[in-house]
Amino acid sequence: MGEIEYIQLDSDYHFGWFDVAELFTAMYGRMEEMGLMLPLSEGGTAQWMKTAQNTSGKFGIVILARCGEQSIGFAHGMLKFLPDYLGGYTVGTITHIFVDEDERRAGVGRQLVLELENWFHSKKVHSIELQVISGNADAREFWQDLGFKEELIQYRKICHR
Repeated sequence: MGEIEYIQLDSDYHFGWFDVAELFTAMYGRMEEMGLMLPLSEGGTAQWMKTAQNTSGKFGIVILARCGEQSIGFAHGMLKFLPDYLGGYTVGTITHIFVDEDERRAGVGRQLVLELENWFHSKKVHSIELQVISGNADAREFWQDLGFKEELIQYRKICHR
């Protein structure tokens, strides 16, 4: 693998947004295979992209990992404001992180997380949170290795299809 570049996308005209859209769609396909109960809706990628572009650099950040001409991963994070009864803190939320399966275990995911953490620290967040699909043992181990602690378990029951 060649040198990897980590690019913060803060303009909706940046070429990297097209690659992020492809990676985002691939990530949701993989999550569905692991048991995600809320599949990406028709047009969901475009809807998410619009929000990510509109908030990037302000209340959110998108980092694209590129090796040469190939985009191999991305990460997305957002700021969240807790209610006063929980201290009113600003919290960083890692909403998405995905690395192409052929490029895993080379430190790309770790560096993407570091880039997000640096941005969150610049925003003076109280803490950083994220969710992991319960069936994704590799991801659970990854986050634990990075110092994250399991806090909540989420359940879902589908009522209408």
